[in-house]
Amino acid sequence: MKTLRVGLIGAGGIGAHHAARYKQVENAVLTAVVDVDRERAAKVAEENGVPHVFTSYEEALRSGEFDAVDICLPTWLHAEVSIAAAKAGKHILCEKPMATTLEEADAMIAAAEEAGVVLMIAQCRRYDNFWGTVRRALAEGAIGRPVVWRDISGHYGPGPAWFYDRHKGLGPLVDGAIHNYDFARTMFGEAKTVYATGRSFKPVTAPDTGIAVVRFEQGDELQLSWSWGLPPGVRTPHPNEILGPEGVLYFSPPPFVKAPECPEGWRQVVAVRANGEVVPYQYQVNDMYVDEIQAFVDSVAGKRAPDPDGREARTSLAIAMAVLESIETGNVVTLG
Repeated sequence: MKTLRVGLIGAGGIGAHHAARYKQVENAVLTAVVDVDRERAAKVAEENGVPHVFTSYEEALRSGEFDAVDICLPTWLHAEVSIAAAKAGKHILCEKPMATTLEEADAMIAAAEEAGVVLMIAQCRRYDNFWGTVRRALAEGAIGRPVVWRDISGHYGPGPAWFYDRHKGLGPLVDGAIHNYDFARTMFGEAKTVYATGRSFKPVTAPDTGIAVVRFEQGDELQLSWSWGLPPGVRTPHPNEILGPEGVLYFSPPPFVKAPECPEGWRQVVAVRANGEVVPYQYQVNDMYVDEIQAFVDSVAGKRAPDPDGREARTSLAIAMAVLESIETGNVVTLG
């Protein structure tokens, strides 16, 4: 298999995470780092033995130094750079959320299909053994069906202002919760309706605090209560659990649940059933970023389909956009 040369576009937080993984990925090598901040790009390149640094993605695409791009830019730049990369014949791994609008997502899909290149969106939780074990437990009937997945979180949130801009980062109920919407689809199937409420505690244009309820066609439900609007240094507990007719599935066993010990390098999710019966589901800890990038490389080689591809990721993005629509209109939004 030919070694895939990859150019990293965006050397910020998630870009640095991606860059550090390439030495663990088979049949791929990072050959360029691109960032408008040359010092930041050079630092990531030096730390990871990458030979080329660019401050312009246009110049980088013309350079011929790579065959694929790993786009780790702010969300509002995803469509612009993905489309340019596709037109340059480069395969594309693009961070989530896919885009800031469904129209942008459609343009990304069309550009990749016209160019005949792979477009994969980096929904890393699809490659996480932790969340994957939750899915397995549900599939094996741990707590019956249908279920209610509730996830409650509150903290200060990321620092950069663009995360809270309605037209750039879209706030936590899109940028962060896209993981939940996407992974819920892998467990429950397609979503049917969305209802959400939201507000902003900070002086921002996207809701930084809100509640979203997503109901799925098979009767399952996702309930989110999230905030990135709390003061610095303040956070809430983070209950993350799934309720079913036969018990509760805990992402992490609470102190009152007596779960068995795990071998070194292993952890567990736990189902608690009637009369206090504890059913552990153990898993080996993995690096989901390594496995995600490996899947992209393998999809370029034709060894597997990209997961998720652009069309699949667009469907998850549609849930996120329906959440914002519901907040802004006060209506229940029905998904097609």
